[in-house]
Amino acid sequence: MKNLLFFFIFITLIACNKDEVVIYKASGDIQYGNLTASKNGETFEAGCYAHYNQYLPNNLWFSATTISQDSSLREIISVSVPWKLGEHKMVSKGFEAGYSGPDCSYSTRAQDGDVTEYRYKICNSRKSIINVTKLDTVNNSIEGTFDLYFERDGKKNAEKPRKVCFENGKFKMQYRK
Repeated sequence: MKNLLFFFIFITLIACNKDEVVIYKASGDIQYGNLTASKNGETFEAGCYAHYNQYLPNNLWFSATTISQDSSLREIISVSVPWKLGEHKMVSKGFEAGYSGPDCSYSTRAQDGDVTEYRYKICNSRKSIINVTKLDTVNNSIEGTFDLYFERDGKKNAEKPRKVCFENGKFKMQYRK
């Protein structure tokens, strides 16, 4: 009986140990491209996709995501940027502002991937830029660089940083119309 009790405790501990999620980037081939940067000093890689923004015809929307080994979403960077070459300054408009031009947000996802864990908005005290360096309308591709500085919205949690900085970033992807 004692061995059976230890067995059930051991199985319960293994089943409940969901804190160790290994993050890997989604393949650029599976999605439509890739994004790399230094995130708070560490290498960050994500798969990404882009499409024409039907709500703002002069904007392109793209998203970069990381997923866990069980295919759950872990992190998402969402960007809406004007459909033209050059630098685009990102300004925080808050999460309730809706579609209103150049915008960017970052969020982390809870263990199962379908619930937002923490939302970050652009930190207006730092200059966040997305620079579109190539826009190929024949082959439907876009490339560029970025530096984005975010601050956590709302919840206090010592486990997650208050600010997240993506520096020396690069992206290259196909987009859908």
